[in-house]
Amino acid sequence: MASVCVERGLRAEQADALGYLSAQPDASLGGLIAIQVVEHFQPDYLMAFLEAAYHALRPGAPLVLETINPAWLDGVFSRPTCAT
Repeated sequence: MASVCVERGLRAEQADALGYLSAQPDASLGGLIAIQVVEHFQPDYLMAFLEAAYHALRPGAPLVLETINPAWLDGVFSRPTCAT
C-alpha cells in the first residue's frame, strides 16, 4: 500500500507503528489516524503506542483510533496497569 501512495506522489512509509512514532520529534505531528490497527496490538504495545503518540502529536492535534470491534477495548482497559 505504501508503494501505491508513493507512486501517486504522496509521502508514505511502511514501518512498525511504535518504532515510527518513537522516532518522530516531540510535537511534530499535526494528527494521527489508525484505522483497524489497534485491535491487533497487545495491551503493553498499545500503551507504548499511545505514549509515543502523545509525545509526537502537537498540542490539540487529533488522534483517531477506529476499530471494527470496540468490545476489544474492554479487555485492554479493564485490567489495571501500574507505571513503575
